[in-house]
Amino acid sequence: MLKLESGMIFAERYSLLQCVHTGGQSSVWTATDHLAQDALVAVKIFAPDTGLTEDDLKVFRRDTVTVVPLNHPALVKPLHFDVSGNLPFIVLPYYAHGSLADHSAREKSQPFSEAQLAQLIEEIGGALAYLHGLMPPMLHIGLSPADILITDDGHFLLADFWRSRDFTAALAQRNNAYAPPEALTATPEISYAGDIYSLGLMLYELATGTALCSGKSGQLLSRGAEMPDLPTHLSAGFRELIHRCLEADPELRPSAPELVRWAKWYRQEHQSTHILPAGASRSRFPLSPSNMPMQPARRFLLPGAGLGLLLVGLFLVMHHLLPSGSNARINLSAITDSQIILRLHGSNTIGSELAPALVEAYFRKLGAFGIFRIPQKEDEVLIRAMVKGQSKPQAIEICAHGSTTAFEDLAKVGSGNCDIGMASRRVKKEEQAALQALGDMTAPTCEHVLALDGIAVIVQAQNPVTALSKEAIAKIFAGEITDWAAVGRKSAPIHVYARDDKSGTFDTFKNLVLGSKRKLMAKAERFESNEQLREVVADDPDGIGFVSISFVKGVKALAVSDGPKAVSPSTFTVATEDYPLSRRLYFYTPAQTNNQRVQEFIEFALSKDGQDIASQIGFVGQNLVAVPTASEQRLNFNFRFQSASIHLDNKAQNDIGRLVSLLRDSRFAGRTVLLYGYADNRGDEAVNRLLSQQRAQAVASELKARNIARILVKGFGAANPVASNETADGRDRNRRVEVWIK
Repeated sequence: MLKLESGMIFAERYSLLQCVHTGGQSSVWTATDHLAQDALVAVKIFAPDTGLTEDDLKVFRRDTVTVVPLNHPALVKPLHFDVSGNLPFIVLPYYAHGSLADHSAREKSQPFSEAQLAQLIEEIGGALAYLHGLMPPMLHIGLSPADILITDDGHFLLADFWRSRDFTAALAQRNNAYAPPEALTATPEISYAGDIYSLGLMLYELATGTALCSGKSGQLLSRGAEMPDLPTHLSAGFRELIHRCLEADPELRPSAPELVRWAKWYRQEHQSTHILPAGASRSRFPLSPSNMPMQPARRFLLPGAGLGLLLVGLFLVMHHLLPSGSNARINLSAITDSQIILRLHGSNTIGSELAPALVEAYFRKLGAFGIFRIPQKEDEVLIRAMVKGQSKPQAIEICAHGSTTAFEDLAKVGSGNCDIGMASRRVKKEEQAALQALGDMTAPTCEHVLALDGIAVIVQAQNPVTALSKEAIAKIFAGEITDWAAVGRKSAPIHVYARDDKSGTFDTFKNLVLGSKRKLMAKAERFESNEQLREVVADDPDGIGFVSISFVKGVKALAVSDGPKAVSPSTFTVATEDYPLSRRLYFYTPAQTNNQRVQEFIEFALSKDGQDIASQIGFVGQNLVAVPTASEQRLNFNFRFQSASIHLDNKAQNDIGRLVSLLRDSRFAGRTVLLYGYADNRGDEAVNRLLSQQRAQAVASELKARNIARILVKGFGAANPVASNETADGRDRNRRVEVWIK
């Protein structure tokens, strides 16, 4: 049987990173998908120790067909089903916040507010009502906190359910602390009401921060014990609701649709106060018998006999989210200006996902708890946490309205408007001049390369075009090529989509592709965010656009040529900056600041942990990796230099430290570092060879100063260009030092 381990390639496609869960008959791994630009995904592999028989695999294949059409906002939908050998597996989106179980572990038993509980009831209850109402019906069976995922904007999704008519579900309940009492008897019964009991038990734990009956409530009730009194700090309505969900008699529990109606009523009635007074009258609540008679729970029973192999727990994925302005968001108390410890303004590319993830991890590093994202205006969010030693919550503000706003708001730093500017392009000369009072924005004290990114030129997944030259792309976006026939496809008008003028993505695209001689065609449709543009291209067979490489999902990214060969955007080609449309993402800070959190946060973002987060989000982190070749190993970066010089640029200065740390690892003891220098082709060949040798020697000198002795230096002049020498950007890319290890 295949042994699963970190680093292996599974199903010839997925590079397994870490096993995040093992239990029952499956294991869940984080992985990168090599056929989707190394996107981070979760792979659930069934029966990893034994595999399945051919008959069992037939059941798996049949039931995956049933699952695919399911569609509910609070269900998670699989990206891919397949079988590798005799191991069936499901591929799912990766959710950085994990499950309710992960949340409870992070928050150390911090109770949910009643407003949050009502949101959970409405969303997960709605998913259960949808499943219970199917024909034939589906039950979740074995529902637990690990089966409820949390999205980045605070919604709850239901995952991991069994089809009741095809699986011996009673076995799943036996070792489940959330199993209802009727599933734990000598003749177990499985019904809709069992899912309601499991949800009620989770509500109790989330409301109190403690396990009911030490996690043995179902077992005790199955033996005739009485339900303990519920805590008095809960409002009367919630005490009644939870009590009804935990009734020993399944017939007395509410149905999923009744729970949803109650939650909607609660949230409408208490939009401002959220928490009901402890002495509220029971007659006010819809679940009270006086105004909302309970219907007997519909039962769909499974026999307890034949407890055989459990096959498939299918994760379901969110098809679409509720609108951003809906009441489904978690509501938290207001944050005042004095509680905001950092303000990050600028790039939407950085601010939409990467910056929030870094902020949350930074708070965790500080030992904070109760970390929540609180959406503000569009593209603005506060991340709130309780920090040790502080009596009130602290928050970090993220406003992501484009790279230009990073420099505009840094200029207002005296008024506390912005501490860290986020930019998906380098500061312009006029912006640098406007900010000269804060220091030299191109110096290492002010300019920090956060991560690497690629601008992907995207088309609909079914478009037959696979590669374009940078010149052809420029002509398309300038309106000089308007029909697909000009680039080898069946004739059809080309629909051009682009980011708006404030976007750093557009600014970089303009500089790298359009240059100074062309302008974006006037008829191009413009978008403020990568997500909006991607969705439009995904629905348009004749569309073309560009987004950050981390947003290439459900569309095709084209290979781009700017010289001898076309290069596809990938983790490696972006990391080495050999991909023609690769770019750097930046943080900009004043040279001096009274806010100590600024330097702390920058150091964390550039650390190994911070760079791991950048990679997990979908960008290309700067942690070094040795990639094997026939006889040597090449590292996944190149040293580059200040324009037309042999002096290392800001990124290269940080890369020196990363390289030294890597070389001191025991894995590389006794190995030789090979530094291969290259130049552009302007000027005399002998001079270019000398310049390439000098650049490699400059790197060697930095390494020797840090006691790295085994170094071989060689200059190759203008050989092996990675870009065109006809442009300034291309010449800069060709002036590089590659790092190999032998």
